[in-house]
Amino acid sequence: MNVYRSVVTGLACAPALILVGCLGGGSSGGGGSSGGGAGPTGGGDGGGDTVTYQWRAAELPLEARYAMHDVFFVNDSTGWIVGEGPGFMSDIIPGGGPSVILRSTDGGANWTEQDSGTLQFLQGVHFVDENRGWAASGNVLGEPPAVLRTTNQGETWLLQELDPSLDDANLFDVHFVDANTGWAVGGEAGGNFGTKLILGTTDGGANWSVQLNERIDLPGVFDPDWNGDASVLRAVWFLDASNGWAVPGPQRGTYYRTRDGGANWEVEDTGITEQTGLFTSRWDDVFFVNEQRGWVVGGGTIMATRDGGSSWVVQTSTGGPIFNAIFFVDADTGWAAGNVFNGDAPAIVRTTNGGATWELQDIDAGDQAVTRLNAIFARDADTAWAVGDGGTYLIQQRSD
Repeated sequence: MNVYRSVVTGLACAPALILVGCLGGGSSGGGGSSGGGAGPTGGGDGGGDTVTYQWRAAELPLEARYAMHDVFFVNDSTGWIVGEGPGFMSDIIPGGGPSVILRSTDGGANWTEQDSGTLQFLQGVHFVDENRGWAASGNVLGEPPAVLRTTNQGETWLLQELDPSLDDANLFDVHFVDANTGWAVGGEAGGNFGTKLILGTTDGGANWSVQLNERIDLPGVFDPDWNGDASVLRAVWFLDASNGWAVPGPQRGTYYRTRDGGANWEVEDTGITEQTGLFTSRWDDVFFVNEQRGWVVGGGTIMATRDGGSSWVVQTSTGGPIFNAIFFVDADTGWAAGNVFNGDAPAIVRTTNGGATWELQDIDAGDQAVTRLNAIFARDADTAWAVGDGGTYLIQQRSD
């Protein structure tokens, strides 16, 4: 078995910051090939016999070799992956290939392709049970964005069309709290502006209403408080029908928060602009386990709150992995995923203490080509999956 360790140089903790999760370095390797991975083997489960974890690369069907954007399991057996396949434009622009939906009924050991009914690439997927789910599509080559819905485990997917005024937008994420109540987020990236779009539904997506459609004019010169290329919303997370979050916000370090199901969205600040040396220009993902405990990730930074966002602390901010996704199964156990700082090789960090410390995880690429990760999902501390570009697909394995 070959276990590859990616280059994670340049890891330096800023002494003035709270960086108890500061990461250590690895050695040898590179990005975008069958040598991905990162760092030391994952840590134990907090007591008793030592438990270690390793991530193993597995193969997806041939059609899924371009970019996988999201993964979701409704139970330990049944899950879906969405993304895009290789097409005549896929080497030039993201979304240049046809959409891909894959379904597994054996915990991710095997996958079968489902017909999405659209050529648009898919960015997000969410299910509320084995039958009912949604996927969010992008907008490329003149095709408008849409939300896809299934009520029969993905055997058929139906397009839920949106208001024609949104034809130039992209949707990047979708989240439902029950069979009727859900949200989709995205926006439009123009030449000198961007829009931040939040859609909501209370009838399973038969009708979608615009909750937020905010235009952000891009600065003509460098502005450290602006979110860089974060001119669209990339992730949304809800605890229930009332409490939700969306990232990134209109300025660097900010996010959107609602306490009434999206009737009102307020901009809140993590305080990152008051810190120095933090390695991020935007937030790419958000996760809350309850109204008080939550995390945001972006660039090389993970920040956490224990008081519902009134205050945030830095858990990691280094020249190490670039974090694109985060997921927790409880207030203690979670993962963040992305790629190494100086390449495209995948990187995953894991915590068993709410982020007080984060440990880089081993990735066994085997004979698979692996690269940056876009999404991670877990059912419990032992059962997790991650997907990324180039058809990268990883499964966490436990070793007692």
